[in-house]
Amino acid sequence: MTNKHLYGFNNPCFWSSFLFLTNVIVSYYYESPIFFALFFSLFISSIFFHYTQNKCIRIIDKGIVYTVVLYGLYVFLYKCFYIKDANWFHIYTIFMSFTASIVLYYSNVANILVDINNTPGYYYHTIVQIFGSICHNLIVIL
Repeated sequence: MTNKHLYGFNNPCFWSSFLFLTNVIVSYYYESPIFFALFFSLFISSIFFHYTQNKCIRIIDKGIVYTVVLYGLYVFLYKCFYIKDANWFHIYTIFMSFTASIVLYYSNVANILVDINNTPGYYYHTIVQIFGSICHNLIVIL
């Protein structure tokens, strides 16, 4: 890629990666050390990948993303089936956020280059990051 807007501080995904800091803070507050470590790792790898677009860092970032998704799904299902006082609004919101993230990501909509105000970027990917961050924050709070 030769477009300067997809690298460094010009990349909108670089800035949206800072949403994962909310997950780090919420995980710390609710004393969830595994989520804390996973989201701190995701924040670091996401910042590096979206800044550099390096292929090796991308592989590491994807591995951390898949680990976060699988662990989040495990914790979500555990809390749904074993916690009697689970808030059904949270469960529904988590399910819908998770579904939206998966659909946007695997339909390759997140990989569509969009031009907003003459600034191209993967803005749909930022939406995936927003849904993922909200979803996992609610899983920890649930």
